[in-house]
Amino acid sequence: MSVQKAVVVSEKLGVTVDPLAVVQTLIEYGDKWVVEVQRAKAERAGIAAWEHTQVERIHTQREVLLKALELTFDERSENFRRLFDGLDSAMSAEDPGQVASFLESITDLAKSSPFNELANLEIVVSDLKRPDQVWDV
Repeated sequence: MSVQKAVVVSEKLGVTVDPLAVVQTLIEYGDKWVVEVQRAKAERAGIAAWEHTQVERIHTQREVLLKALELTFDERSENFRRLFDGLDSAMSAEDPGQVASFLESITDLAKSSPFNELANLEIVVSDLKRPDQVWDV
């Protein structure tokens, strides 16, 4: 047998308040606050996980790109070495046609940029995304 009594809050205003309704309202909004805090925490955790994944992905792509550049420059260096060795041989043999050919090849290689292949970033990104792409390391 529950007896509800009205409480007079202010005699000037004549406002009466049901204490049980006040407590129920406090509990209801407290519950809503707890649910919202938990939702926000879960959302922040999801964002943090996504961020971590993206950062790791960027680091992986960076490493692949740096290795590709390293290999490109190694190959380029080897090409220059071979061409200059050929130039030395042609000069020792006093063969002006071969000397001219090697000088032209050296000039062409020097004019070309190893970054030309990276000019179209979409190609690089698509290669990085391909699971069947083989990268020689």
